[in-house]
Amino acid sequence: MLTSRHAETIAPRPLEHREWLCAIGLNSDSERVLRFACQGAAEIGAKLSIIHAVRTGDADLPIQLDLKEEMRSAERELARQRIAELQGIVGSEVPVRIAVGAVKEALLQAAQQADADVLIVGRRSQPGSHGRMRDLTYVLVRDSPFPVLSV
Repeated sequence: MLTSRHAETIAPRPLEHREWLCAIGLNSDSERVLRFACQGAAEIGAKLSIIHAVRTGDADLPIQLDLKEEMRSAERELARQRIAELQGIVGSEVPVRIAVGAVKEALLQAAQQADADVLIVGRRSQPGSHGRMRDLTYVLVRDSPFPVLSV
């Protein structure tokens, strides 16, 4: 499902600009989401990168993107290792960003900083209140100034 807030007021970007950002949560569905993002990006010639948000308990902590600095946190290091494993399974070698902070804000800020055309997120196939459109997916779609592709 591709959604876009205020689509009637947003001017489309040139076709040459194709920056995709794939948000993965390192759960059992992450491989499927990453595989979809890699295949889709390859088919249209988009530049893909991965974002993973490490949630903090401190709401006042500013969001930090660690692009090249040495990983200090055990949770961030574990996330990097898991993402490397996923990329090996899927056969991708795309840049990875680890954001620290509130998940929604971290993902939206990362997408803005990456100048992304679309944010790709996973969506469960099970029915019910925690199925197709979970709370995080809903608020990302609702608050995102750019298209969100939930797969």
